[in-house]
Amino acid sequence: MTTPLIDAAQAYALRVHAKQTRKGKATPFTEHLKAVATIVSSLTDDEVLIATAWLHDTVEDTPTTIVDIEREFGTEVAKYVAMETENKRSETAENLTWRLRKEEQINHLAALTGIEQKIYTVAFADKLANLREIKTDLDQEGPLVWQRFNNQDMVAQRWYYQSFADIVGNWPVVGENPQYVELQELITQIWPQ
Repeated sequence: MTTPLIDAAQAYALRVHAKQTRKGKATPFTEHLKAVATIVSSLTDDEVLIATAWLHDTVEDTPTTIVDIEREFGTEVAKYVAMETENKRSETAENLTWRLRKEEQINHLAALTGIEQKIYTVAFADKLANLREIKTDLDQEGPLVWQRFNNQDMVAQRWYYQSFADIVGNWPVVGENPQYVELQELITQIWPQ
């Protein structure tokens, strides 16, 4: 699906993330954004959510601010991008704040009600894209993959993804979709108990 809003969000994201790569890899970061937008597009034709998918990491990983997003794309897109943005606490090493950031994100998502839960669609797509990439990398490279992560504790990683899945699975757009089953299967395959 394409609209002027989605096209503008895609162009903006491709520009501001242009020189970035995925952690510890040569893969352009923009491949992740494309994967997330593709998953969101398979779940909804809501242009605000698809635009948000393209922009979901801009505030977290570039100099872009929420004010910039609101100016360029409007209040609704800015609201959803803000919901998807972690407080990375730039003054502290990411590995030291990992658990706190993930708990804040999980608690924030769990507290959402009503129409705000639409963000679950983007959050789900982000995590599904991440899990697909982790699984592929594990199959190709083995456990060395975990050296890329700020938190290499497998129990903590599984907790994060499973907690997330438990929350977004309650949103019918996500929980009633076959891709939700894939997300659960990937969690089990990546972190067998």
